[in-house]
Amino acid sequence: MSHHGHSHDGGRCSSSQHHGSGAGHGHSHGGDSELSHHGGHGHSHSSGASSSHGHGHSHDGGHDSHGHSHDNHGHSHDGGHGHSHDGGHGHSHSGSASGSSSGHGHSHEGGVCPSSVPVSPEQQKYMSKLQELVEAQRFDELPPVIAEEAARTISEVGRNSDAYVKFLQRSGMLCFQLGLYTTAEGYGKEALEILTAMYGPDDLHTALGRLNLGLYKCPLDKHQEAEALYLSALVTRVKLLGKEHRDVAQVYHNLALLYRNTAQWSKAGPQYERSLEIWHRQRAIQEWMITQRDYIEMFELQSKWTEALEQMDKLLKFTDAAVTKSHPIYEKFASDRDEIVAKMSK
Repeated sequence: MSHHGHSHDGGRCSSSQHHGSGAGHGHSHGGDSELSHHGGHGHSHSSGASSSHGHGHSHDGGHDSHGHSHDNHGHSHDGGHGHSHDGGHGHSHSGSASGSSSGHGHSHEGGVCPSSVPVSPEQQKYMSKLQELVEAQRFDELPPVIAEEAARTISEVGRNSDAYVKFLQRSGMLCFQLGLYTTAEGYGKEALEILTAMYGPDDLHTALGRLNLGLYKCPLDKHQEAEALYLSALVTRVKLLGKEHRDVAQVYHNLALLYRNTAQWSKAGPQYERSLEIWHRQRAIQEWMITQRDYIEMFELQSKWTEALEQMDKLLKFTDAAVTKSHPIYEKFASDRDEIVAKMSK
């Protein structure tokens, strides 16, 4: 498996909730990317919840200083990013359970998501152009098109504005998902600079900017920088949201993925366990399954089959209670268990 994570897109465009999993750079919870695309870097499972193997979660929705979530999914005046685009290159799950994959993330299929806010002719033209380039896999032509729309957006709403930051976040996630990592990092840096200037260093908006930028740095092997960004975001989220909040669990998962992919096993384990504890207490079924499957893979990567089997049995018991043994995801996990048992006997 490759190790580039998966990203959950909060853009609720498709009613079929296509989730997937990746093995690498982490979860990006957002809803602010543009187009549906799974860049051909993984297998496709018809299940749903996902297993990520990578470097972290990143939320693209934003919070206010009281921890309330702002879901700006699919709205546009930020450059017309009304398409739902999730995690990027990896396995795509078209159901509602979970599976494991190798790639940069999991992606929502679904093309253009109609925005609930009317878009201008210029924005519609821009979105159509992006769709055309992505469908033709002409990814190298995206940056100049996005840059042109960025200039137009600044002229309309100004640089230091929530709308332009949202444009940067969506553009960064789109580029990340399509493998344009250096370009994504540039958008992430600019967004973080503006968020810091607008909200200060200890705000949830700014913490979100750090998470996104950390996510973008992972495939560039800038792991120390990503770790520092994640840890800083963790401090802010714990301070403002409390230790038991879901967004805190997501940062722990990011850190676990980062440590796992850099073979820092002794650091990865505790981060997984903290994340799992919060997911369990919050009754976040899908997130618990995702994290637990990642945790198991950490043992598989070390050929620690006894530990992997023990944790897989926990996952199967949990999944049986959450769905049924006839559900595709249970069958997938049962098959994964058989593979672990086979490797133990070798």
